[in-house]
Amino acid sequence: MNKHIWRESYSEHGFPAFPCPKCRKYTLRLDKDTLKKRMEPIHDGAYYDRVGAFSGLFRCINAWCGNVVSAAGKIVPGLDYDQDGDPIECDYYSIKALVSDVPVIDLPKATPAPVQKPIKAAFSMLWADRGAAANKLRISVECVLDHFQVPKRSRAGGRLTLARRIELFEDRSEGHLDTFDALREVGNTGSHEGDVTFDAIIKSFDIYEDALRDLFSGRKAERAAIVKELKETRGRGRRR
Repeated sequence: MNKHIWRESYSEHGFPAFPCPKCRKYTLRLDKDTLKKRMEPIHDGAYYDRVGAFSGLFRCINAWCGNVVSAAGKIVPGLDYDQDGDPIECDYYSIKALVSDVPVIDLPKATPAPVQKPIKAAFSMLWADRGAAANKLRISVECVLDHFQVPKRSRAGGRLTLARRIELFEDRSEGHLDTFDALREVGNTGSHEGDVTFDAIIKSFDIYEDALRDLFSGRKAERAAIVKELKETRGRGRRR
């Protein structure tokens, strides 16, 4: 995950190359010829009080792909700085919708479909509804636990909380308790308060990507095998 490209707003010349939903490369760029914007008129010199809206297309620059994604959002005036360090007026573009599943993180191919579905829904909600995006990541964690058949009920028949299920999963697959518990907490905030900070949702995607790689890419098993070999051979290599 390239955390640096995900921001709440961008200058007109500061849009990054987003990951293309089709070819999965960082090749999705704003087609400036398609950018349409409209600002409210300035009244009594109140430049910073006006707002506007924009729409445009992002196109994949790979000729063999050419995927197109439409975007829309609002424009808010602000300040930038020129090469001499002097402040200049600048409009900032805050995306509210990318009409496509632009992938915020890379999902391992072996990630089960029920786990992927809420994550992909969170992709499209990143700018439009961060609280809902956080909740979708929480739901995905529940789907991970379902996939590994972590019980939903206690032996007495009572329903287990997500926090308790995460603890039970930790007994089987160490190293994910803190990550899953953090995603649970952020998801709860998104559900109950309706929003989380942009920084929090990006960091949530980031830590979840690492956990998914451990669980579904085979990376953790490979590491464990290497550790086992090194401990057994103490670096002397295996006898043939």
